Amino acid sequence: MTDEKTPADAEETAADAREATKAKFREALAHKQKRGGEDHIDRDPQQATSHGPVSEKRTFRRKTG
Repeated sequence: MTDEKTPADAEETAADAREATKAKFREALAHKQKRGGEDHIDRDPQQATSHGPVSEKRTFRRKTG
């Protein structure tokens, strides 16, 4: 007897792999929802501006040549 897989076996293997992946994602989602967004409570508020004050207006010159 050879160790050949039938199409039915391949479908079952693929279905098992899909179910295992779905179970992993469900577990990760449950873990994420369990935290309830607590990881951002103790942080400082966001910075109001991304850059310091602009000292002068930027000058653009067209290149010649």
